[in-house]
Amino acid sequence: GRSTWQLRNKAIQLLVLLALMPVLVPWWGMSGAALAFALSIVIDTLLAGSQVHRSLGFAVPLRTVLVTAALPALIVIGGSVLVRLLAADSGALLQLCALAAVLAVYGLALLAAHRRGALLDERAQS
Repeated sequence: GRSTWQLRNKAIQLLVLLALMPVLVPWWGMSGAALAFALSIVIDTLLAGSQVHRSLGFAVPLRTVLVTAALPALIVIGGSVLVRLLAADSGALLQLCALAAVLAVYGLALLAAHRRGALLDERAQS
């Protein structure tokens, strides 16, 4: 149900994407396009999450949200910026390998956070 909510979310996501692309692509090229796309997905996810919270009364603890939001922000976005700054004069293959390494670090960070229980609701842990 609620297909109009999904339609509105996707329209807002598209508007965010169309607003960010002309700003980030000339500055960072393909990395800027990827960042714009990632940010538009974050907006779509936040909209859907707030709608679930409003309609069902389902809430996720703030700590869980902050940890799961901080990991990609710090590792993926920060790593992508570093790759872009440090390997700007390198070939595309080296940049892709560096980005793959950033994603591997993100995967390891997710695994470590999951094993520590940082991604779980406090009520679910007890």
